[in-house]
Amino acid sequence: MYSYDDVLAAVEIVSTEDDDNDYVIKLKQYARFGIPTYLIIDPFRGRCTLLTRPKGGTYASRDDYAYGETVTLHLTDGSEVAVPTDKFKRKN
Repeated sequence: MYSYDDVLAAVEIVSTEDDDNDYVIKLKQYARFGIPTYLIIDPFRGRCTLLTRPKGGTYASRDDYAYGETVTLHLTDGSEVAVPTDKFKRKN
């Protein structure tokens, strides 16, 4: 059985335009539980938001990437995961 302590990262794809679920609700929940890395992929904006260093109900660090850039997740176990976004599709 796993708990939130076992999670190295959370990755979410925004499902609807202007939805607070990923940017507000889940952000607060993941930060509160100490999820160290949270990546939001937004096909409506063509952007990715990488949040790290959870503190209270928010994240201390935020980096934004345009589709086409590679997002590198630096995980707490010392590993790195490169997420190339050049093939991500935009939604209109």
